[in-house]
Amino acid sequence: MSSEDSGKPEKKRIWPFLRRFIAYSRPFHRIFALIIALNLILTVLAMVGPTLLGSIADYAADRIEQGGAIDPGEILPTALILLAIYASSMILERVRTLAEWNTEEKLGNMLRKEQSGKVSRIPVGSLDRMHKGDVISRFVNDIDTIRLRSVESITRTVESAIMLAGCVIMMSILDWRLMLAAMCPVLLGFIAMRAVVKVSQKYYRAQSRNLGRMNTIVEETYRGLSVISLYNGLDGSKAKFMGVNRDLYRVSFRSRMMGELMPSISGLVNNLGYVAVCIAASLLILDGSATFGTLVAFLAYVKICNRPMMSLSNSFGGLQEVAAASERIFEFLDTQEMEDETDKGAIDWPVEGKVIFRNVCFSYEPGAEVIHDLNLDVSPGMKVAIVGPTGAGKTTISNLLLRYYDPDSGSITLDGAELIDLKREEVRKQFGVVLQDVWLFRGTLRQNLVFGSESVPDEKIAEACRAVGLEHFISSHKDGLNMPINPDSLSSGQKQQISIARAVIKDAPMLIMDEATSSVDTRTERAIQDAMDRLMEGRTSFIIAHRLSTIRNADHIIVIRKGEIIERGTHEELLSKGGFYRSLYDSQFQFCD
Repeated sequence: MSSEDSGKPEKKRIWPFLRRFIAYSRPFHRIFALIIALNLILTVLAMVGPTLLGSIADYAADRIEQGGAIDPGEILPTALILLAIYASSMILERVRTLAEWNTEEKLGNMLRKEQSGKVSRIPVGSLDRMHKGDVISRFVNDIDTIRLRSVESITRTVESAIMLAGCVIMMSILDWRLMLAAMCPVLLGFIAMRAVVKVSQKYYRAQSRNLGRMNTIVEETYRGLSVISLYNGLDGSKAKFMGVNRDLYRVSFRSRMMGELMPSISGLVNNLGYVAVCIAASLLILDGSATFGTLVAFLAYVKICNRPMMSLSNSFGGLQEVAAASERIFEFLDTQEMEDETDKGAIDWPVEGKVIFRNVCFSYEPGAEVIHDLNLDVSPGMKVAIVGPTGAGKTTISNLLLRYYDPDSGSITLDGAELIDLKREEVRKQFGVVLQDVWLFRGTLRQNLVFGSESVPDEKIAEACRAVGLEHFISSHKDGLNMPINPDSLSSGQKQQISIARAVIKDAPMLIMDEATSSVDTRTERAIQDAMDRLMEGRTSFIIAHRLSTIRNADHIIVIRKGEIIERGTHEELLSKGGFYRSLYDSQFQFCD
């Protein structure tokens, strides 16, 4: 198991991911430039302040030394300039902060849109191999990290570098000897911070990975809580959760501990700077090569240096989090996409529903063929039933028809046109589909029924609901079709009825029914079967079924075993052959009179 899978710490350089993130945020580079320009102005204002304070201190020291009184009128202009500088700094800092927040929110919004669009372009097979909770973590936790830390961390790093450079320049102009005394602790601080960053990055990465693992466990446990409880698996699930939680606690604690080292280092550097400047300045003042005003100015510059040091310590931690989050987001965005179908054809003819499979072979994984040399001719309006044991490849045929996957070899045609030459969405528009695993979302019943076909009159919705036996369920609720739906509170049968009604409302020229009545009682099944018989009239229909009672009226039945058609014919023909279909039939009805 890799460290990424296990959530264990792994060393990796942060700069490649930060460089890519900065390149990705190109649409915001002008705003970045504005923020950096504001930082330059703030730095200049911050540099001027200590010099003016030093001039006031030198004036006061001269007046005291000469035994004269201090004239407030002489220092008032300088004091007013200082007041204007500090007031302007406050306003500009507020403008800069608002610009950073606005940019971060826009960047987070852009990333969410990018990831949302990416989901629709990733092959179904790749999505099936991903952990849902981990994908959710990338959408929520990782984007929130970037939204809250990215712009501020980057611009604060630039600001700190500019401010430190400005301090060095101004201190050098005043006295290069005191500058060296003040900057020696800063240099030692940078060396220490670099060592901390190098060690701590692996913990930030592991923290992001473990958040994804935890989301996966919570999602799976919540979704299967009833089954877990039934099989007394709560202790095992709890142990699995506690293991991930323990890893998350460990790496989160260590990442925070490492992150908090940097402000401590910054504070130590600042105090050492004060000590170094005071000792060096005192010696220089005693031999007459420095003034008291120079000491005041340097103390102010040391204090200013503390600000970028503290900012850098926070920014380095933020940059590490951003790098870890960027790595996971770009890893998702780099997932191989489906082939671009811009140049593929649309279905611009009235679909008759003639479907032909020719020598179709398909495998989900290389070397493990699921469908082998499938040949099938389906005439327009024909009802084709597909039966066979579990894992024979029945649902795979519907996946190929809907172009969730494309054949490894062979061809599938619709009205003479190759499916692979048609746009996926165009192919899927031609099918009404009822799957064994019903998908519903939180919303109203009406929204679930007309999903993808919003402009449907109420009469058509009501007719579809009556056809599948939903009228009592609807009439029992005061809001009728506008009742709120919680998929977790519906029975499997109700979910399947809604799914079938949705297919009726879509009114597509072809149908795929994958165990459409597997979760309903016998009476409801008969009502639904009658409705489906009416719906399938004149439509090419593919019926995947284990319950052979539902396919007796099929025009053509194919029996699949190990990915190959081993028998075909009508219900009566297959029974008379006494083959595999007969054995399936007898196994289901051997206890019935």
